[in-house]
Amino acid sequence: MPNGHGFSFPYGFSFVVFPVLAVAIAAGRGAWWSILLTVVAGALTAAFTWEGVSRNEFENIRRNDPTLNRITWVFNWLFFFAFPGLLTTLWGVAANFGKH
Repeated sequence: MPNGHGFSFPYGFSFVVFPVLAVAIAAGRGAWWSILLTVVAGALTAAFTWEGVSRNEFENIRRNDPTLNRITWVFNWLFFFAFPGLLTTLWGVAANFGKH
């Protein structure tokens, strides 16, 4: 039964977590912890991509929010979460393993 509240995407990851990760990665270029933060960004990217393409996750949320449609679900997860995560991960790879 719907609870009257729509689903809220965690936009803080896009606007706070990924930029902080990018700055921290840049600050520690080549350090072990910068490489670890790059791995964390990659793991978050994989998790957000999985969430976006998973029909089961969509159906679970849709039970409580029937106004949510599949296109909105996929677009939000891939564009607002997986894409910034991918950019942060690629930035980390370039910062840690590129020519300095």
